[in-house]
Amino acid sequence: TTTEDLGGATFGATSEFSAVAVVISPGLTVNSTGDAADASPGDGNCDTGGTNSEGDPECTLRAAIGEINGAGGDGATIDFAIPTSDPGYATGPTAFTLTPVTPYPTIAQRLTIDGATQSQHTTLPVIVIDGSGAGASADGIRLGPGSGGSIINALTIHSFDQTAIEVDTSDDVTVTGSVLGLHADGDTELGNRYGIYADTSVGLTVGGTTAAERNTIAANDWGIALYNDSTDAVITGNHIGTDATGLLDRGNRFDGVFVVNSSSRARVGGSTAAEANVVAGNGSDGIYVGSGSMADVVIEGNLVGVGVDGTTAIANDSAGINVGWGQTTSIVDNVIGPAGDGIVLANHDDAVITGNHIGTDPT
Repeated sequence: TTTEDLGGATFGATSEFSAVAVVISPGLTVNSTGDAADASPGDGNCDTGGTNSEGDPECTLRAAIGEINGAGGDGATIDFAIPTSDPGYATGPTAFTLTPVTPYPTIAQRLTIDGATQSQHTTLPVIVIDGSGAGASADGIRLGPGSGGSIINALTIHSFDQTAIEVDTSDDVTVTGSVLGLHADGDTELGNRYGIYADTSVGLTVGGTTAAERNTIAANDWGIALYNDSTDAVITGNHIGTDATGLLDRGNRFDGVFVVNSSSRARVGGSTAAEANVVAGNGSDGIYVGSGSMADVVIEGNLVGVGVDGTTAIANDSAGINVGWGQTTSIVDNVIGPAGDGIVLANHDDAVITGNHIGTDPT
């Protein structure tokens, strides 16, 4: 058996009968905003066959995904070290903009894409994926079967005809530190159809309890949508419908969080202040739960219809929280500011509603 070093994960068969086992350590490094594919997917090298702006062998995001898929492995990391001489680099705000002309390959292996590895990264992601030229029905990052356990961190994704990040039949995916639907300034509206769309995917994690893990998901048609048995999702610490500061209205056109089709046991928020989502400024409901056999959804400790300070009014146009067609939903300790309705329940059994501040500030 021979091996090739590709950075942090083992690829392919390793028995005495195999020809090549490809080993990845520490990862693949994207060094260009270009869009060329890998010249030889699965050979252990991210290389388009061209050069980047510094004359080095070029590795694009498309090539890196194609190489990992082609190698048939698990656990690789895609980092970024794009030089400021790259034609996709701009200042005001700092951004390295990738402009795919067709959708990227669907991710079919467990991996981490980490935009925070770009040296200019500070509080907002500077790796920008602009989908305005990617074509009809294009997604930004699409995770399919085989990609379970993947982590997407610190990307700005905007202007896609469909979804910034789609999770399709892929369990235990984590999305953190990203801006979905705004420019790299965290303010200018450049929406996608969905910020995050999960279909038949268990255990999705969106956000976390630190500022670095927070996603800003705004100016899309829908913010976060869970469909078709996408159970056990955890959505914490995000700004959904506001700018990155959590104080300006950049609402999603329809619902901020949309949980349907038997996507039971979702948790939106949590018992600590760090887990609170800001869900505000959305054109329909802040949080909608319904359709299908829904059970045991927890909506706790969120700031709904108000900014991150808990007092700035940023109304959701319909209900703050709208729950229908389910059972045993818990709506606990949320601040629910201006909206058409504070909490709406319909066709629902055994709901628990307690400790909420409806139409007031947190005090």
